[in-house]
Amino acid sequence: MRATDIGANEYDAFYANYIKVLDDIELMKAMEEGANQFSKLLEALPEGKMLYAYAPGKWTIAEVVLHVIDAERVFQYRLLRIARGDQTNMPGFEENDYVPASKANLRSRESLLKELKAVRASSIELVKSFDEEAFSSKGFVMNNPFTARAIAFIICGHMKHHVNVIEDRYLKYKGA
Repeated sequence: MRATDIGANEYDAFYANYIKVLDDIELMKAMEEGANQFSKLLEALPEGKMLYAYAPGKWTIAEVVLHVIDAERVFQYRLLRIARGDQTNMPGFEENDYVPASKANLRSRESLLKELKAVRASSIELVKSFDEEAFSSKGFVMNNPFTARAIAFIICGHMKHHVNVIEDRYLKYKGA
């Protein structure tokens, strides 16, 4: 299954860029390459760079990393429920409320990397457990229809989006 197989009717339009950023990649390759790319990017940063924000009021790199971890857990939960046939509408989550509560800036780069890798490994195992029927299952998030397979790709695209944000906004700005 490839990202280009996902139809626009399988997810809310808000998530379109997360699907599009993946181009025509196969799901498991996106899962594995995304985690490797993000890990290598973070491992190359000096420890002190994790507390860098490119502008006042923007998240630090540590906060971005923990946001990706938190969001992936939320997406995993949605994926599991939809793949298991749960038709209960699921609520959204307010990422801007999660970030301060996460206390990401008190964490070491190594602890964030360890958690990131563990969460992605969990996502990979979850995705591996599904057959085509499970991936085709439909459910609802914030009253919008989603397929399980779309959410699996959203997990990958969300991480890739934030890799791109870190590279473009955090590492290319003066002082970065």
